[in-house]
Amino acid sequence: MFCGFVKRKMGENAMKRNLHDPDLGKLKVVGLISGSGNTLWKVYELQKELEATWEGSPFEVVGCFSSDPAAKGVETAQSLGIPMASLDIRAFYKERGKKISDREVRREYDHEVLNLIAPFEPDVILLAGYVWAVTEVVLDHYTVVNVHPADLTVIKDGRKAYAGANGVGDALAAHERYLHASSHLATSALDSGPVLFVSPGVEVDYALASSMDQNEFIRTYLNKVNAQSRLIAARTIHEIALGYFEVDQDGSLFYKGQPLPNGFRINSWDENKPLHERHIEALLKPSSIAVIGASAKGGIGHAVVKNIQSGGFSGKLVVVNRNSDTVLGVDGYQTMSQIPHDVDMAVITTPSSSVLSVVEDCGRKGVKAIVCIAAGFKETGDKGAEAEAQLKAIVDKYNMRMIGPNCMGINNTNPDAKLNATILHDIPVPGNIAFVTQSGGLGAVLLDYSKHLGIGFSAVVSLGNQTDVTVNDLLPMLAEDDSTRVILLYLETIPDYRRFRRIAAKISQKKPIIVLKAGRTEAGARAASSHTGSLAGDDRVMASLLESAGVIRADTIYSAFFMASVLSKIERPRGRRIAVVTNGGGPGILASDAFSRAGFELPPLPQDVQKRLKEILLPEASCGNPVDLVATAPPAHYAAAIQEVMKSGEYDAVALLGIPPATIHTADVAKSVVAGLQEMDQSIPRLPLLSCFFGPNLGAGAREILNAAGYPCLEYPEQIAEILTAIQRQKVPSSPAPLVRTETSKAARMLKLMRPDKNGYLPQQSAWAMLEAWGFAIAKPVTVASRQELAAAGLSFPAVAKIDHPEIIHKSDVGGVILNVRDQESAAEVLQELLAKFPGARGVTFQQQIKADTEMILGAVRDDAAGAAVVVGLGGRLVELLKDVSFIHVPFAREDARRAILSLKSAPLLAGYRGSRAVNLDSLLDQMELLNRLLIEFTDIREIDLNPLMYSAKDNAFIITDCRIRIA
Repeated sequence: MFCGFVKRKMGENAMKRNLHDPDLGKLKVVGLISGSGNTLWKVYELQKELEATWEGSPFEVVGCFSSDPAAKGVETAQSLGIPMASLDIRAFYKERGKKISDREVRREYDHEVLNLIAPFEPDVILLAGYVWAVTEVVLDHYTVVNVHPADLTVIKDGRKAYAGANGVGDALAAHERYLHASSHLATSALDSGPVLFVSPGVEVDYALASSMDQNEFIRTYLNKVNAQSRLIAARTIHEIALGYFEVDQDGSLFYKGQPLPNGFRINSWDENKPLHERHIEALLKPSSIAVIGASAKGGIGHAVVKNIQSGGFSGKLVVVNRNSDTVLGVDGYQTMSQIPHDVDMAVITTPSSSVLSVVEDCGRKGVKAIVCIAAGFKETGDKGAEAEAQLKAIVDKYNMRMIGPNCMGINNTNPDAKLNATILHDIPVPGNIAFVTQSGGLGAVLLDYSKHLGIGFSAVVSLGNQTDVTVNDLLPMLAEDDSTRVILLYLETIPDYRRFRRIAAKISQKKPIIVLKAGRTEAGARAASSHTGSLAGDDRVMASLLESAGVIRADTIYSAFFMASVLSKIERPRGRRIAVVTNGGGPGILASDAFSRAGFELPPLPQDVQKRLKEILLPEASCGNPVDLVATAPPAHYAAAIQEVMKSGEYDAVALLGIPPATIHTADVAKSVVAGLQEMDQSIPRLPLLSCFFGPNLGAGAREILNAAGYPCLEYPEQIAEILTAIQRQKVPSSPAPLVRTETSKAARMLKLMRPDKNGYLPQQSAWAMLEAWGFAIAKPVTVASRQELAAAGLSFPAVAKIDHPEIIHKSDVGGVILNVRDQESAAEVLQELLAKFPGARGVTFQQQIKADTEMILGAVRDDAAGAAVVVGLGGRLVELLKDVSFIHVPFAREDARRAILSLKSAPLLAGYRGSRAVNLDSLLDQMELLNRLLIEFTDIREIDLNPLMYSAKDNAFIITDCRIRIA
């Protein structure tokens, strides 16, 4: 539960920064110890536990420092292979002849500590039984977390009652019934920083005090609370690493986006467990199922029971209904508690009004997984959203996993599972495609259409509202499923885009992931919102996200299924060389045109191959590329031509196009092709073969046989080119190098600059100061509001003058930019003119005018649903007209930025087109990397427009001459 949760009033939002953003890489932890370091080793224990999971650990203990070289923890660190440093603090003071309380010596000591831990490159310092106060020398450099054996949220007489070295003793003296441990951000004041977590309570038995010494009594409970401290430290580091904590300009703390004035209180370690400790596998492979709300009279629950039975489920199956009725021969019970055995999965088909109590009953019963088919939640509005939040809280309380609500169920055709807990009309045909859909209704239609393509499914999952289990939870399971070869997703929104990118990028190199993403346009986004309560993101950012994840994006329903069908049957082509085999000139020309437009190559057959084919084929046949067999060719000629093409080694894929002739049945052609490939020497590589037999009826025989044999057969030649193009567009995801986090003090200074005007944009002076502080190359601005300020400014000429007004964003559109200001006298005239023209202006900004032949734009946009993307392209006033830009999802590697620049139509201009001067591309790349990092570390930045970046030959660098920065 949240302690003392408050909501800020409108207009009081302060800018926030994550304590750690996963986009920076793993959270690197260094522990400071003085003794055993057991708190640090508990964190390390969780790290190793997480490393054994599919997603791995989001943090890593990279080093340890001890104030006592003889401490027990030093030996432990060395045994675990953790880098170690130490400096005897008592000897340090003794050498200087000072008392251990001397703060100046402590600052000197902390400087030495900084130097010793610097090689570990930590992101966060954990005080793990470190008994010495830490000064601002360390605090200004790193985020420092401390764990204290008392409840730091208890305030008495205006101060934290149990801060200090005797927190447990003070709490016992106050006769607190329960003792707690707290984690908090360390500050220069003792135990005063914002509280992160408060542990479950240790109940005190004060009767023990009469039978033992007071110190022994305190030590007994200190040991018990220290056990809680170790657990709370591991939980704190884990959730900081996941990016759940933020801090704002005023030092206030936020947890999962909500204000957290008094820490997050954990009531029990048996509730709200981390996801890796829950049993998601029970969703796909339950050993026992209860269908709640099933009636013998029919309805949704009845349909679910029927599907589970017809699917061949061999585990225990029961129903729960008001009258304990038997349904289709399945035993019925009135309540979950009456069921005499454990239940892995519960399928809920009751009305939404009873779902909360039903799920609570499931939790008490120990159910591991829920499939909530019931609708009526956030897709219906605010009241439904509130009920859905309560539903999620119950699921978390009992550590369950849930599909839905508002879904059609889950199907797993694996022979070990044979699970069809759905309300689908037909049972999906077993196959090797895993289909995950956010729209249950559309999913049902697509399944029906799949029969036409002859494809089957390893699993079908209807996500519904993704309240608990999301696509991100399912992807790792499908990646490890031997029955799944292709993963097909229909999504309206992607929860936790960071996690999606990390997971999909890892899987997509092993198994193709095809995504049909709805909500690409504003109209589509509105429809997506009303359909499942989702907010569809700006598609430009979403497209960059999908590209960075290495997935294949489908534009239409039919292309999604065709691509899934193709990739479920063949390997991905290695290159772009296509051989076309056809029995008609027209189809060959159409296919050649389609392939050429898509950028594929159609090299002619080698001479020796042509010679052999001429000896086999009819005299009228053409042996180039396309290979035209002519309409009267017998079935054996199709097989022979395909075999010779594959033997040549000159191609990456083969396209077979057939017009049904009057004399030959297309099914005979298909049989001959399949038999020929089966008989072909095993040493010859089997190239991907895609075919097209025209005609809904005449071509049906060939399509049926080829698809059944594992060779995709489509209806139109353009489909082959379209599908191969989409597959070839798939990018190999890059692995951006981990970034070292910015010093805490510098980040705090940056946050103070992020105070926007009412329109959301930073004042110009703040924007320029922020860019300069971050290290961007800027044309240094000087803003003046009077002739006296102008006289003292020391401007360089020629200069550019720009109005600085809180209500003007596009200055040039309103005449607020004046070029070629030649001298001081002209500057004074321009100042007077612009201030008179724009009442309410802050002043006029002057910058030295840069002569440049090349102008670029560098910018960024952030979307709640898809993250941030950097845009780079040809800049200046015509940027929106020409739209020669590329988007790159954040975070990115330097090589990603280089590829984005080189993909521009205007890229030749940067290399020195027709004798023009080439630019220093590294200068632009440097600015892109700075922007990448800025967006990672400050997630409240919504838009940045650096336009134009002018290339200065004199400085051999791109320089920012104008900027706009919008804050959330």
